Amino acid sequence: NDSEAGIEDWRQRALKGLEEKREAKLQFEEQLADANQRVAHAQKEMDATKQENSDLKAQLSQQENAVREQKENAMKEQQDHQGDLTTVQQENTDLKSQLLEQENTVKQLKDREDELSTAQSVAQAEIGSLREQLELSQTSLKRVQGESASAQAALHSAEQSYQEAMSKVGLSE
Repeated sequence: NDSEAGIEDWRQRALKGLEEKREAKLQFEEQLADANQRVAHAQKEMDATKQENSDLKAQLSQQENAVREQKENAMKEQQDHQGDLTTVQQENTDLKSQLLEQENTVKQLKDREDELSTAQSVAQAEIGSLREQLELSQTSLKRVQGESASAQAALHSAEQSYQEAMSKVGLSE
């Protein structure tokens, strides 16, 4: 009777251990899904920043073309209308203003590129960290699976011993 209670107690602990390992596996799978979501989110942010960068480059190109065209027009007018110095001076002022805008755009573009570089570095670091977490979790999962298989084998062995003991005393089920 004491050996039956001992075996039953051991069997209950083994079942409890298996349940804990199942829960650990579920928790690992949730962490993995969460990590994958964070990686996808970081990738979306990087893609959005790249698109903004591309848009700024296109704007800069348009502004450069517009400034170049206006500069050429201003030079032609200056040759054609040497006497109209006031008009040419006003156009030069406008060009300086546009050039300043262009320089500001170039600065914004450089800032965006710096932000993109920083965002990529942060995302790569986070991806590296998530990969390390994944490797640790996979190692834990393998250990838990090994322990689970060992516990199942021990439980099976205990049940066989119990059956043999019961058959020896004539109490087979």
